[in-house]
Amino acid sequence: MGEFTLASNASRSELPVAGFVVDFGRDLLRDAQGSTVPLRPRAWAVLRCLATNAGRLVTKDELLQTVWPGLVVTDGSLAQAVSEIREAMGDAGARMLKTVPRRGYQFVVEPVPPMVRGDDGPYFLEEADRPSLAVLPFRSMDGGPSADVEASALARDLAAELGRNSDLRLVSHHASFAFEDGGAPIPEIGLRLGCRTLIDGQLRRDGQTLSVTLELLDSETATILWTSKHRADLSPTLTHDAFVQSIARLLHGKARELQRVRQARPPAAPSVYSLTMRGSLLTTQFSAEALKAGRRSLEEALALDADYAPAWTWLGFLNTIDAYFDITGTFDADRVSECLAQLRHAIELDPQSACAHRGLSMALRLKRDFAAALAAAERAVELAPSSIDSWQMLSHALLHLGRAREALDTSLAVLPHGAELSGYWAASRSVMLWANRQCVESLRHAEEALIKTPHYTPSRQVRIHALAELGRVDEARQEAAKLLSLVPGRTAAAVMNNYADSATELRERIRVACAAAGIPP
Repeated sequence: MGEFTLASNASRSELPVAGFVVDFGRDLLRDAQGSTVPLRPRAWAVLRCLATNAGRLVTKDELLQTVWPGLVVTDGSLAQAVSEIREAMGDAGARMLKTVPRRGYQFVVEPVPPMVRGDDGPYFLEEADRPSLAVLPFRSMDGGPSADVEASALARDLAAELGRNSDLRLVSHHASFAFEDGGAPIPEIGLRLGCRTLIDGQLRRDGQTLSVTLELLDSETATILWTSKHRADLSPTLTHDAFVQSIARLLHGKARELQRVRQARPPAAPSVYSLTMRGSLLTTQFSAEALKAGRRSLEEALALDADYAPAWTWLGFLNTIDAYFDITGTFDADRVSECLAQLRHAIELDPQSACAHRGLSMALRLKRDFAAALAAAERAVELAPSSIDSWQMLSHALLHLGRAREALDTSLAVLPHGAELSGYWAASRSVMLWANRQCVESLRHAEEALIKTPHYTPSRQVRIHALAELGRVDEARQEAAKLLSLVPGRTAAAVMNNYADSATELRERIRVACAAAGIPP
């Protein structure tokens, strides 16, 4: 619970409350659109008394004496007024107007993140431990009033589920749904809700199958921070509620991680943050063009702010990916020490960055320090236990030590129900399945990965392994020819070198499969 100060201008004082404004000067409650929210005079008087004493328990006697002076009324009149306030403010009212049994009520204010102005525009300063989120009304891709109702209902359910997390500051859906017509620009929505991160979505239904596309939006820059697709075949084993809960867990982890980027240390200018986020998005596209553009963006961010930890994190991560998969020809395994130095510098600047520890884990695998890679991945999970990316890095650290069953179990445990795998996730699942001798399923995921992320060469490598072990040697040789055209220097020894000496079975299977496919030893 935070302290608050009434924001004053010449004629009135106002208290922003999760998309609403308690306007003391005009004696009214306004919503995010600036419209008056109807309240009977007595209900407004109760709200005013509680809001002016925000954070303090106001007894029933004090409220009765203030709102009904000189009158004999029952507690029922007070309870009715409180109920009207909660109904008018929706989820925000339920969260912020607390009943203290047999004593009174307490108005718990969640302060709106202040804004400051830098050289190139305004930007938010959020609470360090509580990212602000608002769920916008989702859209239906099917058309028709009933489909739109279902899309909105899913968004409301998701908002309610996210609202259970005390480490998030969630704007009431009553406030965010005021923008249902879609006419307001994203920056205006963020400013009017006092919210940095917006969640938007699209829904499609095909019988019992729901497909949802989610986007996390930065309201300051009107940019997409992250996207995710989810598909659920609703059944007694996967209910609507379970589907919503799994999506909410994923969003919770992503929101917390984005907050870490924002709060590690405020950037010297808003453009530093924007350049860093652009670099991070390009990093996971795995193409030479994307990595080169991402590197330029991150180096530009560091030229503006040499001590911005997230930029060092993503630069180290990007260079590690480039070196690991030989994508641009700029970085190779001989330059892993530079990657490690960049990531360790990021950790020096921000020791609590789970993302930096994930990058460090990958760079340490490239250096063949597999025990240290496992420790770094475990630290990433410790710092961000709700991040599926941290758990994914842990599963890879286990796999490259030869602990294939643990790796697969870890990977399966953290992916939300119904999530449609990204290219990177599909490739990751493919290699886990191959390591556990589930070659048919491994091939299916590798093919999915190549459709979504055609530049990600590990998908081709695992296809070679799986095809060879299934006896489809001609297909394995065709795939090997494609891989060698992309990475001419690829050898079986280089692939085996990605695994610890203790992973004897996996290393031998790689050697045999590569030999069958015609990859040089």
